[in-house]
Amino acid sequence: MTSCIRCKGTGKCKFCLGTGKKGRLDCMHCNGTGKCNFCGGIIGNNSQGSFNIPQENFGGRQQSASPFETAKSIVGMAIDKLYSNNPMDRRDGIKMLNSHDAFHERSAALGPAIQIYPNETDLEVKRGLLQVISFGCVRSKDSNAYAILSSALNDEDMIVQFTAIQGLVNFGEQGAIALPKIRELYSNPSTPSAIKRSLMRSISEMGTVAEPVYSIITGELASTSYLMRKATKNAVKRLRKKGVNMVGYLIKQLEVGDSDQKISACEGLGSMAKDAAASASSLGELLNDESPGVRAKAAWALYKLEKKAAPAEKALKQALNDESSAVQKYSLKCLKKLKKLTKEQKEEIKMLESLDKEMKLWRNKFISIYPEPSTKDQEENNTSGTNEKQIKNVFFMSHALPDFPWVKKCMDVIESWPGCRVWTCERDIPVGGDWLESIYNGLEICSWYLLFWSDHAEKSKWTNEEIREAKTRQVANEKPHISVINLGKEDWPILLSRYQGTVMKSDEDVATYLANLKTQVEF
Repeated sequence: MTSCIRCKGTGKCKFCLGTGKKGRLDCMHCNGTGKCNFCGGIIGNNSQGSFNIPQENFGGRQQSASPFETAKSIVGMAIDKLYSNNPMDRRDGIKMLNSHDAFHERSAALGPAIQIYPNETDLEVKRGLLQVISFGCVRSKDSNAYAILSSALNDEDMIVQFTAIQGLVNFGEQGAIALPKIRELYSNPSTPSAIKRSLMRSISEMGTVAEPVYSIITGELASTSYLMRKATKNAVKRLRKKGVNMVGYLIKQLEVGDSDQKISACEGLGSMAKDAAASASSLGELLNDESPGVRAKAAWALYKLEKKAAPAEKALKQALNDESSAVQKYSLKCLKKLKKLTKEQKEEIKMLESLDKEMKLWRNKFISIYPEPSTKDQEENNTSGTNEKQIKNVFFMSHALPDFPWVKKCMDVIESWPGCRVWTCERDIPVGGDWLESIYNGLEICSWYLLFWSDHAEKSKWTNEEIREAKTRQVANEKPHISVINLGKEDWPILLSRYQGTVMKSDEDVATYLANLKTQVEF
């Protein structure tokens, strides 16, 4: 006669020999308890009332019973323990039912679990009983089990609610009663990510019944979490096998949704990449949307489709003239993958990519020089210094990124003047923001335009755009005041050659220029 087939009646973990340790770490098989991970140390421990598993005689030699006979014996003893008045015995019964050896006959405990659950007060046992009921409903759609699972949705314990959802998934259309609780659990910030990923699986297993909560899946297709993205994509695959076309659902969202829903749909389609090829035409139409954010996301999604974006080729070429630099950027990249670009457009792609790399480098340098102020510092500045309402003069610093050290020297002094603030691309263009739109907004509010002229500035696309725009605004509105700071270049900018200028090659030149500038500023 023998006990647990894994621990051979010892009750100890086979992998760590009962020590609970593997080297310096806890044993991953017994979670550091040292007990057998099959029987939980219950079956093999005679002091806790072990039971015998029958053996059969083959060729004069005793061998262990089949897994089904073993499972039947374990489940039988577990049910006896569940009827005990001692909560510790009932907990042991739950552990036995959750053991690997009990798997084949676990559904036999469905009836006793349904009978015991309503009067159970111990939370651990309550959770275990509900798991048994949920597991048993895979094969048997018991009406009493359905009633228990439905009532468990309103339980205070999150694990009980989650287990009830898993059981209701097996009831087809009747399981729709769990949808509001799925949405509630998913939107709860305290819900662990592991449960959220399991909820994603439950939604996919419900098929068309779960349509009201499909937005949970589409909202996580572009999640920053790798595990969540993987769970979401697996959910989409399961839904596809059940005849649910998530691409069609997202396309419909592109057509009838608001701006936020359209952006979410674009993110979802982009993350599905080539599997979303049918959405290319709809994404192309979205490049004409009123919202620049929606247009940018549509261009990004088409870029992710690669060669499958061919139906949107005409719309992508028109988007090259979009006022949003983000739309231009991804349209160019997409056309490049389609091999539909001219030589000039390919060079523009390289220029945009190098500019992005430069911008990231100089933004990091700027943050290291000007760390984010603490809340306390901001409060002190607001009480003793200049707040937004008191700002009278905004100085727009037009420069190439490599010339920022000169900008910094002037910036430190100008922002110490009362009612003065400096606008720079490093600080005032948000990460991922539209460059052109941000520059125009900065020129709109500035009262002074300071150009740091150098070889780098002459070659910079954005600096030349700023020069043209500042000149246009000055001629039309006599604002902003324009001042040119030559950093050692022989030639002066042609468009601004008639405006005040100075040569700056040393710290003394900086001090002299700023002293002269201060006399011209109206405080």
